[in-house]
Amino acid sequence: RHLARALHLATLVDDVGSECKAMRRLGMLALQSGDVARALKLFTTSADQPTTRADDSVPSMVLAAIASSLAGDATAAATWVGKASEHLMDDPASGSNILERVGTALLAIDRPELAIELFDEAMECAMMAKDDDRYETLSTRMVQAEMALDDSERENIPVLRRLLDGLTPAERVQQR
Repeated sequence: RHLARALHLATLVDDVGSECKAMRRLGMLALQSGDVARALKLFTTSADQPTTRADDSVPSMVLAAIASSLAGDATAAATWVGKASEHLMDDPASGSNILERVGTALLAIDRPELAIELFDEAMECAMMAKDDDRYETLSTRMVQAEMALDDSERENIPVLRRLLDGLTPAERVQQR
């Protein structure tokens, strides 16, 4: 509760980058506690913040897509995936790092079923960037997430896999 309050107060600072990150962290807390509606609101607010670098909003876009899907809004989820994909495909090497960071954050809040899908997309970005070392590192992260997964968490995987596959469209992967 204290952490959530501190993060909320941090959003009142006149620093858009910090505000965006604070909102995203609050969203992660809401997601961890099972409040998907609140998480969605926080992630979308964070993603809609103007930023100095386009990459700063991509993690929030990806999380907004996931939260939209968990809330049952497939249209909004697909829209967020499309927006995030544009940025990820501009620089797949950077995109790989971004997706790994988001996956790691999801793993930290005990959502391995979500982290696995992001590690998978990060691996595809690494493949597009022709970064074999990064690909190997991400395959290890994927195994860690798989080990943390239990059978009850597998129900969302097919829907999320189809959604998040849009982050690295097949035609873009083949072009590189």
